[in-house]
Amino acid sequence: MKRNALLPAIFSREKSIVKKAGQENPALLARCEKFSCLQKPKGGRHEMKKAVLILSIICMIFIFVQSWFLSLGGSYFDFATMFQGGIVGKILALLFIAGGIAIMFKPQVAMVVYFLGGAAGVLASMFIEYQDLFLWGIVALVLGLMSYLFNREEKEGKPGSNL
Repeated sequence: MKRNALLPAIFSREKSIVKKAGQENPALLARCEKFSCLQKPKGGRHEMKKAVLILSIICMIFIFVQSWFLSLGGSYFDFATMFQGGIVGKILALLFIAGGIAIMFKPQVAMVVYFLGGAAGVLASMFIEYQDLFLWGIVALVLGLMSYLFNREEKEGKPGSNL
């Protein structure tokens, strides 16, 4: 079998055709095993980690801008609780970016950071004039849950699943 006849099978990821051709020519199969069509899929774990990182960056930007305006308004209008809400929001924004960075390397650390941020956001929203902290706290808890799932998958050694 010619080498050019094998290329469409490799690029269309037709494993059965490549394996059938490899039975006729084992040396050709050994060379084709380098291609991704015969390798096991690596799963969506890394892509999902990137998605969590991007969500963390987007949320961090929104939280930081909201908190900055809240702090500015609180200091201008002399509302102590608004000013304090802005400070808590800025801390939550820093926790979001720290969790986003940690998710790529240590999902267990990201899980702790997100759960701390979520607890801080939910608890602070009860006492401070910044009610959006409740929403951001829930988002942090969801991202913490995703970090927990990534951590569990890495411990089990299973490929990533589609969440």
